[in-house]
Amino acid sequence: MKLALALAFVIAACGSSQPVASIDASPDAVELDQNGCPPYPVEMLSIADGDTAYTPKLLQFGQRTYVRFTTSSMHDMNFYIMGGQEQQPFMTIGFSTTRCIYYPQGPAFYDVKCSVHGEVATVRVANPGP
Repeated sequence: MKLALALAFVIAACGSSQPVASIDASPDAVELDQNGCPPYPVEMLSIADGDTAYTPKLLQFGQRTYVRFTTSSMHDMNFYIMGGQEQQPFMTIGFSTTRCIYYPQGPAFYDVKCSVHGEVATVRVANPGP
């Protein structure tokens, strides 16, 4: 009993005297949610079950931008390099999923296609300014 009380006192004393260290003290650090999305507004591309097109059909944004992609139970998103000859997407966001992706630099151009219904959208990451 005395040993348990002494051990509890030592643990409490050690825990309370230590400063809390930040995991990432960088001023540019961004805390992300479970979908990889920051707490502030981001660009978005989405599609709902009853939709027949992605919203928007053309998504343009600058470099160093987070984009939230939201699919439904009937639509997914398959990413292809615009103008590329590949038959398989380089990235897929499955059904009923929200996912944020960070685009650190441009330019980049992608076609996004639904594997079930064939809806198409274009994602354009703008070229950095001068």
